[in-house]
Amino acid sequence: MSVYFEPGKRKSRKVARAFADGCGGIMAGAPAELQPCLAAFYGVKPETAHLFEAAEKSGRDWYYIDNGYFRAGEDGYFRVTRNRIQHSGRGAPRPEDHTRLRRMGVDIAPWRPAGRHIVVCLQTEWWYRRWGRSRESWLTGVTQTLADLTDRLIVVREKPHLVRQAGMSQPSLAEHLKDAWALVAFTSNAAVEAIIAGVPAFVDGPSAAAPMANDRLAAIEHPRRPEGREDWAAVLAANQWSLEEMKLGIAWKALTRDKRAAAEDEGR
Repeated sequence: MSVYFEPGKRKSRKVARAFADGCGGIMAGAPAELQPCLAAFYGVKPETAHLFEAAEKSGRDWYYIDNGYFRAGEDGYFRVTRNRIQHSGRGAPRPEDHTRLRRMGVDIAPWRPAGRHIVVCLQTEWWYRRWGRSRESWLTGVTQTLADLTDRLIVVREKPHLVRQAGMSQPSLAEHLKDAWALVAFTSNAAVEAIIAGVPAFVDGPSAAAPMANDRLAAIEHPRRPEGREDWAAVLAANQWSLEEMKLGIAWKALTRDKRAAAEDEGR
């Protein structure tokens, strides 16, 4: 296993090291070419995008690491998925998954029945391009559609690291969600955070939020607020790990266990 990361970023190196230690892999950084073995990526940045795209085309298994679905951060949790960017959010949780969710202290707020504005979350251009879209066309399409469907204020939220790079600032997601009627995203994890906070979410790309989210903007004034968020959140809790859990191989054991289970299902 080669673990690719941004060599110049301390956090990137730290996360990659933890996963490499836990799976018996090596630190690969951002070389010019993909190594001939399994690949893992902590995020996909300009330095590693070509490697990620090569891994997808190679037919070999690849693993993707990013900030957790909730309780994320350097001292929090990181999600890891095999051959996909996010977990589907589907499946039946085990009792221990609910226990894990409680230990994480995730507070699932009641569905919010009211709100004044709609938060539209942007991502980097690469994410849209990966699915044959563009950032500009997605934003234009969403905002024009919303303008035709609702009189609510539309608040566009930029990707946080792009705001920092520009030397600017914007409210936190928690602040943007205050008094929000709904949140709209492509695949952003902000949709998961919105649902946990009781704010209906809309997604139109592959997202862990999909089971609890809406997929048609036509429903913006009557969004679904489904039951079952605790089970859904427990499934996600079982698919994110702390750095220590990654380093100890707990994440790798869970990922390979799920792979064996999938192979057994295919064989029946």
